[in-house]
Amino acid sequence: AFSFPANFTMTFIMDFRATPADAVGRHGGVMFCATTPTWRWDTTTPISGYTIDWIDRASDHGIRLIRSDGGVMTALDVAAHDTLLYPDPPVDWQIVVEGEEIRVFGDGELLLEATDSTYRQGVFGVWCWSNNQTIAVDDVAVTSPQLSPCFNVTPAGAAEVETDVAFD
Repeated sequence: AFSFPANFTMTFIMDFRATPADAVGRHGGVMFCATTPTWRWDTTTPISGYTIDWIDRASDHGIRLIRSDGGVMTALDVAAHDTLLYPDPPVDWQIVVEGEEIRVFGDGELLLEATDSTYRQGVFGVWCWSNNQTIAVDDVAVTSPQLSPCFNVTPAGAAEVETDVAFD
């Protein structure tokens, strides 16, 4: 787990590995600045944070940026509805948070944009819908001039092999 600073850029690769043969199709995404690392719709432990998801379903095909407040979801922006222009979800993702602005890029293209500063710390999690859906996520990175570790280590700096190291 790591905390997100007020301004950050997060990059990751997310690849859908299966396309279920149902009305929903590929449906999954990521949560960030979340209160707990879980899926976006958890009725036993309602969470807060942001979700970016992709869905193939004809009625709401595309990508969405959603704010979840204790399990109550509010769409902040929706994009990529055109199935001809966007038949598949992006693979290379970038989330840029600057002040109150949240911008989401997919494969280098700005897809989502919203003004919302409700959540600026928490954890990152990945989820996908059922019906044998699988997602591979790799190369997750968060950068910011303000990013700092959430722990202290003793001894500080490099240590010899077999040296006891303590984290608080």
